[in-house]
Amino acid sequence: MCLAIPGKVLEEFDRRGMRMAKVQFGGIVREASLDYVPSARVGDYVLVHVGFAISTVDKDEAARTYELLEQMDQLTELNAPVIALAIVDGVLEEAERHQARQVEVVHLRLGRLSGVDKEALQFSYGIACQQTALCHSRLVIEDVEVVIDCPACGGERRAQFFPLLLCSVCGAAAEHVVRGKELEISRLEITA
Repeated sequence: MCLAIPGKVLEEFDRRGMRMAKVQFGGIVREASLDYVPSARVGDYVLVHVGFAISTVDKDEAARTYELLEQMDQLTELNAPVIALAIVDGVLEEAERHQARQVEVVHLRLGRLSGVDKEALQFSYGIACQQTALCHSRLVIEDVEVVIDCPACGGERRAQFFPLLLCSVCGAAAEHVVRGKELEISRLEITA
């Protein structure tokens, strides 16, 4: 579920023509785009949806909304724009290194325990690619299921009853996660 999350604008800056800010959400500081709220300034409270401020709110409303979202565990989408910008920067560097004319597809492996909202990342990638050599590229995300090292079975098993990390064969609790935390570019489809 994608929700708008309230936060306080601490600092403004520019990143590749995108008006960005450091925004404080409770005790967490994340970057978010201010492009859709031109009136927002340092000290204002904004509602952030998938890394983009979409409106301003007063301090009391921000505090009430944040508290409810925290209780609902809905604060994972905050990282998507920053991650998308990092992906774009990394892909542009790699494309230049290989003297690629165009990047068609970026393949990404995303583990269920990565803490990244897939839909928010897809959306943010599209925005981050604008006005770059990747503007016509596609981001293809491969979901990586959680695999644990089961101490009872002695082997790698899929976790059942996610988010509880129990062995899908015997039900034993996991001591070690083998896969499921990934956030990695696995492949690029380029035109040389």
